[in-house]
Amino acid sequence: MTDNILPISVIIPTLNRHGTLIRTVQSLCSGDCVPKQIVVIDQSAIAVEAAEFGDLHGAAIDIEHPSVASSTLARNIGIKRSSEDILLFCDDDVLINEETIAKLYARISKPDIALVAAIQRRDNALYDGAKKGRLLKDICGTLLGMKKFWRTDGYVVKSNIRGRYATGISTVTNTEWAMGYFFCVKKQMLSLLGHCFDEHLIRYAYAEDLDITYRYCAEARKQGLKTVLDPELYVDHLVSKEWRVPKQEEVNYNFANRRYLSWKLFPLRHDYRAAMWLFDILYYLTQMGNREYAKEIGSALKLCVKKRKLIREGAITKLS
Repeated sequence: MTDNILPISVIIPTLNRHGTLIRTVQSLCSGDCVPKQIVVIDQSAIAVEAAEFGDLHGAAIDIEHPSVASSTLARNIGIKRSSEDILLFCDDDVLINEETIAKLYARISKPDIALVAAIQRRDNALYDGAKKGRLLKDICGTLLGMKKFWRTDGYVVKSNIRGRYATGISTVTNTEWAMGYFFCVKKQMLSLLGHCFDEHLIRYAYAEDLDITYRYCAEARKQGLKTVLDPELYVDHLVSKEWRVPKQEEVNYNFANRRYLSWKLFPLRHDYRAAMWLFDILYYLTQMGNREYAKEIGSALKLCVKKRKLIREGAITKLS
């Protein structure tokens, strides 16, 4: 292995986004240091070809083409196919700068660090500057159960199953979860804890990354290890519209998956479920000006009532 090829396996699930996928992989290999392995789990009808990525400067590309489209299944396939202990989970629409891979490796290779997560540019005070007038928005978000305005780290609003990074992070700070678009863990730690992505969270599962990283971070801290956000890891998350999921289906799974995780992570906290319903109804009322979206939220909430037993059991596949 040459000095510029670092022992990192990158895992990228993708579906119908070959254009942004190619840009993402090329970005990962654009610096002086590149990951040793990139595992692409392409769930499109026709998988991308290795030749389409061009010169990856020594990084090996491994393309998997599962028959079932599921982001959780795809990530688990990526874990099994990975060759390195350091695993970088990356979305298929992410651009980084030339120093990011080297900085990431320097941070995650420390023995007391179990997880490193990046902050996308528009929320990164180090790269994009501090936002003005955010306190009032943060307080309003707190009243709706979306965030906690007093937090200064990465945290989970447990009563409403929402992961958040505090406003204005400009230095390395602790986190109890990680956004899925760009975070790094250690495979040995995953294996030790028996953790993988929960395949009950099917299809367009907003909550899949919150679930695995929340559990991972909690166990890591029990062992005296750190889980951190590093704003020096530049990430431009494009939120590509090259292909989008059906909106109603996306909203349905968003609400259903959060309820499933509430039962899974906090089975005895019935007050959390009550609070979630209150917050969701308040959110629904705030969206009445957008009739189409409000209608989608209303339909999703009705589905959650009708299918509440299936959701609690994790039988998400039977919702539709």
